[in-house]
Amino acid sequence: MQKHARTLIVTTAALVLLAGAAWVLGRAPQAKPPAAARETPRGYPMEGEIAFVRVTGDGYAYEVSEGQVTGIPDGMVDRARALATLSRVGSAGPLALVEERPADLAAYGLARPVLRADVGYAGGKEVSLAIGNLEPVGKGRYCAVRGEDGVYLLGAAASDALGLRAEDYLSLQVTPPLRAASPLSAVLDITFTGRDGEIVILSCADPDEAMRREALSFGAVTHLVRGPGVYHELDRTYATGVFGSLFGITAAKVEAYGLSPDEVDQMGFADPDLTVRFVMRNGDAPGTPKEDWGIRALRQGDGSVLLAVDGRGAVYRAQAPAFMEAAYSPFVLRQFVSPLLADVAELRVLSGGREVAFEVGGTPAAPEVRAGETSVDTALFRRFYTLAVSAAADGEPLGLREVGGEPLAAIEYVYGDPGKRPDRLEFYALDARKLAVSVNGVAEATMRRGFADALENAVAALLEARDFGQGW
Repeated sequence: MQKHARTLIVTTAALVLLAGAAWVLGRAPQAKPPAAARETPRGYPMEGEIAFVRVTGDGYAYEVSEGQVTGIPDGMVDRARALATLSRVGSAGPLALVEERPADLAAYGLARPVLRADVGYAGGKEVSLAIGNLEPVGKGRYCAVRGEDGVYLLGAAASDALGLRAEDYLSLQVTPPLRAASPLSAVLDITFTGRDGEIVILSCADPDEAMRREALSFGAVTHLVRGPGVYHELDRTYATGVFGSLFGITAAKVEAYGLSPDEVDQMGFADPDLTVRFVMRNGDAPGTPKEDWGIRALRQGDGSVLLAVDGRGAVYRAQAPAFMEAAYSPFVLRQFVSPLLADVAELRVLSGGREVAFEVGGTPAAPEVRAGETSVDTALFRRFYTLAVSAAADGEPLGLREVGGEPLAAIEYVYGDPGKRPDRLEFYALDARKLAVSVNGVAEATMRRGFADALENAVAALLEARDFGQGW
């Protein structure tokens, strides 16, 4: 008996809830299907392209047009979102009629509208909308069109677009995506200035005469790393990753915008952890302009960084890009110098206690080599030259260091261009396995001692017209 009573009570309660829900839905304004022409307001949407949308809400107002939003600085507008708003508001119709002559606008939230929107068309005409409550089923909003008596239903896409605030149009894109074939062609001169010093990398694209001559030391190169009184060839593999991280940076948040330079500095950027200044040519088409960029970065305790772009007056929060960890040594290619044989007029070698000068003449395709009065076999000399330019650091930086005593071996490249200074490598014994290498008087790397032994054997074999190994 008690079991049947409980069942009856539960059933009765369910019926009461269903009846209540039906009553609520019955009282909620329901949209009629927009089948008849009379159900579409005459004033909206109009034919033609939308020029702007002006939104006025409780305590705020802004205008959206193609590429511009009131209060958002140029260059910081999310252009895609602005265009989407114009498109959604422009393609909102036909609108469904909810009630032809409503007795109570408050039921729709239109006695005191949530917001108002003025839609301007390219031909100069405007239409004003009052936007009210959410419609519970389709998630659009009730609206009224100025000059019309009815209440209509504005679709969810247009309603959501009109519900945005000006700040919602802020672009989170800090830097543009890469449009060139490679970061190495898009980044020209670049300087990293951090707590540990400065790294300067110079482009060899469109070089002046001084840079052209510096580049002769390395053959065909894209960039040179400027060291302490010496240049190095750029390690392109490492640089591709670092340079690439300068492009397509997307922020998680815009912390502040519309700032003066002093206000940006007051957020900590007067003393940043890292400053990157570079020249960008982001494209491969002829005539692609060069752009000067400056990015300052502040590390945050949660692993993110704050970024400020020169001239933008904004501060972004983003995940730390790879360039935050840029370091001098990995940018330097292990090979010390590697000039093209065609650019060399003389190769002077000190090895095994004797110094030999190889004079290079002829043509690049058919060089003629002499050691004093002796003609040297061209094929053997090419092998010897390959050994000479293979001199490379062992990956363990020596740091700036003075080396004393006499070098164990030396190689000097004298160029055909009289304006290009010779490059001289000197090899000093550090211990039984390592050499300290001085490049033009600057010692900052070590290499395996086996190179000096291979060089000595190769010189002797070359002068005797014997074959020799190139490994060391």
